[in-house]
Amino acid sequence: MALQNARSLARLGHEVTVYTAAAGGASTVEAGEVTVRRLRTLARVGNAPLTPHLLGLSGYDIVHLHYPFIFGAEIVLVLSRLRNWPYVLTYHNDLISPGLKGLLFSAYERLWAGPLMRSAEKLIVTSWGGAISSHVLGPLIQSAPSHFREIPNGVDMGLFSPATRDVRFLDQLGVPREHPVILFVGSMDSAHHPKGGVSVLLEALARLGDSNVVTLFVGGGDKIGAYAARAAELGLGDRVRFLGAVPNEALPPIYAAADLVVQPSLLFEPFGLVAVEAMACGRPVIVSDLPGVRNVVSDAGGGLLAAPGDVSDLAAKIQSLLANAGLRARLGVAGRAGVRDRYDLEAVGPSLEATYMEVLARE
Repeated sequence: MALQNARSLARLGHEVTVYTAAAGGASTVEAGEVTVRRLRTLARVGNAPLTPHLLGLSGYDIVHLHYPFIFGAEIVLVLSRLRNWPYVLTYHNDLISPGLKGLLFSAYERLWAGPLMRSAEKLIVTSWGGAISSHVLGPLIQSAPSHFREIPNGVDMGLFSPATRDVRFLDQLGVPREHPVILFVGSMDSAHHPKGGVSVLLEALARLGDSNVVTLFVGGGDKIGAYAARAAELGLGDRVRFLGAVPNEALPPIYAAADLVVQPSLLFEPFGLVAVEAMACGRPVIVSDLPGVRNVVSDAGGGLLAAPGDVSDLAAKIQSLLANAGLRARLGVAGRAGVRDRYDLEAVGPSLEATYMEVLARE
């Protein structure tokens, strides 16, 4: 989302550079109107990249930090104090994990979350519902509500728009054109496993009576093999297809191939970008009844809510949409209109610009 936001700002005439960790060696690319610099990492701890080259940042009026960014966030905090740079922070989600990793996350947040939040000139949240439910942000919102601003993640309404099903895409996958198609989009790695809900979705699919239903899983991660094995154990066979990671710009035709999109989160889900993209494409969604993501869907009016982790309820909601083409169509139209009203990317740039100007005017 940092890149999408950057593009919306660049279209307003601002010079924007996005810094991120490189998967391989360092590189600089032009992504439309935005420069993207991928910094070499010295090491990774899980999904957290150690990128000391961030210390070389210079020449900017304001820094926009997207949190969590373990190791990178601390560097931004240090630079802001050493160089008297203002920064704003978008808080995306709490750090949640079971076991030892969860204890390490808790220790990290006790050490760094407070200073990072207090030092930011402005704290941006993607939804109030998700922010209030956050164990980190909730207390801060109560004590300093004026320090916060809600700016949701935006979606490119031109790129993500209703389209007829691309039968050639289904032909390439070997999916019969007349078969119903469900879509899941999300990371399927160890970090997201505790909250992503893929296992629950697989269990729900096994309960569907229609053996013609095909579900596409889009996203990368080290858990794909385990999920594929579980699908085989459940007797799903070729009713599920794992397509791997797909670039964002290649997602619209995949959404168009789906009859409905499911985001079965188990834990805190502060926004729900997949649901917004799906609704922008005119596709109905089923999401978990959790703060943040449920607000997105309820506000847009483009889908149904399922009880988190409840296999029976999720299966029933899926079945109800598959059996009712009229309802799917109505939800698709309503969702597209709701996304245009609340989550159009063209509105995000001016909101961010106003926040930056407010911060810089105080310097």
